[in-house]
Amino acid sequence: MDPPSKCHETHFNQEVDEGRLTALEEKLVVQFDAEPNLEDALIKEKEHCKQRLWSAFQNNAAAVAQLYKEGIAKEPSWPTFRNAASTVTILYKGSVFFCLVSSGFQNVILCPQCSRAQGT
Repeated sequence: MDPPSKCHETHFNQEVDEGRLTALEEKLVVQFDAEPNLEDALIKEKEHCKQRLWSAFQNNAAAVAQLYKEGIAKEPSWPTFRNAASTVTILYKGSVFFCLVSSGFQNVILCPQCSRAQGT
């Protein structure tokens, strides 16, 4: 194999030129730095989902405790049962949504008609 020519060596040294960036490279670096950090946004979204899930769990626990308390004293009323069933459903949907977001599905929406998660 032939050693590199002087021309090639000179050209290479001009490209490296002490690590300075060209105007186009500098423009691209500025554009890249201006883009939002998606990792941070995903971490914030996960934390928000965790907080909503914890809140749903607390509401669920309170509703089920109320249903139990009414069941011991007398027969539970329909609104108490409906409230407990509703909070259990919300907790379930929230946990499914959280699992989808945690596993990387970022564009997930719940269908308003059937409440099934759909990726976009």
